[in-house]
Amino acid sequence: MIFSSMPNTALVVGQNGKHYEDALHALCPYFAMFPPSFAREAIEAYSKKGDLVLDPFSGRGTTLYEARLLNRRAIANDINPVAVCITTAKTKNLNLDKCLSEIEKLREEFKKTKLTEYRKEAKELPEFFHHAYEKTTLLQVLWIRKRLADANTPELIFIKTLCLGYLHGETSKTKQIYFSNNLPHTYCPKPGYSVRFWQARNMKAPKVDIFDALVNRCIFRLSNSRQEELLYEGHSILGDVRDLHQNIKKVTDKKVQLVITSPPYIRITSYEEDQWLRLWFLGGEPFPSHGKITQDDIIRSQEKYIDFLADSWKSVRKTMKKGGIMVCRIGQSSRDKFPLKEFMKESIKRSGNKFKIMKTDFSPFKNIRQSKMFGNKINKDAGEFDFVVKAI
Repeated sequence: MIFSSMPNTALVVGQNGKHYEDALHALCPYFAMFPPSFAREAIEAYSKKGDLVLDPFSGRGTTLYEARLLNRRAIANDINPVAVCITTAKTKNLNLDKCLSEIEKLREEFKKTKLTEYRKEAKELPEFFHHAYEKTTLLQVLWIRKRLADANTPELIFIKTLCLGYLHGETSKTKQIYFSNNLPHTYCPKPGYSVRFWQARNMKAPKVDIFDALVNRCIFRLSNSRQEELLYEGHSILGDVRDLHQNIKKVTDKKVQLVITSPPYIRITSYEEDQWLRLWFLGGEPFPSHGKITQDDIIRSQEKYIDFLADSWKSVRKTMKKGGIMVCRIGQSSRDKFPLKEFMKESIKRSGNKFKIMKTDFSPFKNIRQSKMFGNKINKDAGEFDFVVKAI
């Protein structure tokens, strides 16, 4: 690794004496996310308490939350509304009793609601939804989707993110904490494929009371978290990384000491397609889309990818202190025939040469799951590069 050995200060000690990552980290999964330990070690190595830490491609908000756990100020940015919702839920301290109280208020409000409009809405939804959710569960999902559309308190934003986290998952392997028929937890396959999969196996959606599930998950997440005692709040920005240097001015005039990030990998995945069901829950269309949120969701051209990185680094550099550090992780697929290491050098050159690469490290993929994500084979060339870059 590119970092020196650091203490695991953000770990939680369970009742059995074992150490676990703070439970708020896993509030909602996100494809190709780096582990909290990656952010933790970088924060310990390259910043001090009170410094400002930034992640311009925030994903599930790992950098922001780990920075808060380690008494740093933190800002995160992402163009994907799902990422921003998840990250925003980690920006403020939460009280378990207040969150449980809000869930019970929502439950009582739902009981008093006439469901005629939601039954009509359900009938108009595509076939996928009628296989994905039991009919009474679907009405609850539709109701809470509308009710939390404009959530603006920390408690309601947290509950909204819990809904995202448990909107779909592997119900065949767990108790009834997921709302859906059996689906992956990290992403949602395309509707047609999902329906055929369920029909071929005669799989039916479980009847789940989502308010019971939310209570269960709220207790689990907040009881196994240190977040209520944290000193600094964080800030989450919805925006294009190329506008970050402008958008961050609305939040702070403080310069960034440390950037920890992992930009979209070339040719790997489309977050917009993979997260289509969560995007629907946040107000989007009830089917997958591509290129609606951003044209940079999946980049296939090497030249365009370098230009995208260059534009990103140019904007990020404007937010940083001179001498500040950026730690960046980028994936290398076994099927890619280009030197990814050179991509970073070229993107820095095109951004204006205001960064200097200090360290690089390559970690090969060690298991089938990681390798399949990048090319279906375990290959010595498949893995991830970590770069430590200094702002000059």
